[in-house]
Amino acid sequence: MAVIAIAGLVLSSGGAVVAVILGSLGSDGSTPATSVPTRPTIDGGTPAELTFPPAGATAAPGSPCPGPDDTPERTTVFAGPPPPCLATLPDGSVDPDVDYVATMTTTAGDLVWLLDTATAPEAVNSFVYLARYGYFDGAPFDTIAPLAWAEFGGTFTGDTGGSPGWDLRSEAPTTGMVATPGMLAMATDDAGVADPGRLVVALGERAANLPLPTTFFGLLLDGAPTLAAIQRSGSTSGVPVAAVVVEDVRVVAQP
Repeated sequence: MAVIAIAGLVLSSGGAVVAVILGSLGSDGSTPATSVPTRPTIDGGTPAELTFPPAGATAAPGSPCPGPDDTPERTTVFAGPPPPCLATLPDGSVDPDVDYVATMTTTAGDLVWLLDTATAPEAVNSFVYLARYGYFDGAPFDTIAPLAWAEFGGTFTGDTGGSPGWDLRSEAPTTGMVATPGMLAMATDDAGVADPGRLVVALGERAANLPLPTTFFGLLLDGAPTLAAIQRSGSTSGVPVAAVVVEDVRVVAQP
């Protein structure tokens, strides 16, 4: 399933504005950068106390991709890029007839995505690998900027963050990407380097301020109430005023 790439702002069937990824962050600080924020008092309220999960185990080189029903030890450090986790054709390309659906259980409810293997197969493969090793389990949304985006992952207790062991090239179309509310992406810098351990959820039209090469790889199928709860947990500075925590991520194939 490919996500259509266009330029500009468009209206959804319900009349809501959706954003197109056109450029990088402004310099005025009006939209938070893709990094863990500082924690001042914000919006007249008190920042939420966030608890980050401990680092997990270190995977042995060549660790296989777990199946959807496997329960490996939670792992957060890997020797290198993941092996193939997606069904492939004889020529090695991803099988377009197999869909992948990810269900993320959070303390605010569930979010369900259809993963875009046509546009971003490497991002999807990395996400499936990390999700099945429990990489994101226990991660709070540490950045929530209403109508912009929310971020989580890649930060553990006593750790300043970082890649799980590899980076990815951007798989974003050069013409830009429509970012409808709820779409899932990897944090990607202006140079097109994506961190598979740091994920972004688009919340509204200000997601247009994300860097042009941002790799979107998941379309929200279900979870509008959860998305609204995440919005209410944020602030204009991006510092959460209520904690929303990822409890579990499950990815299943649907031929």
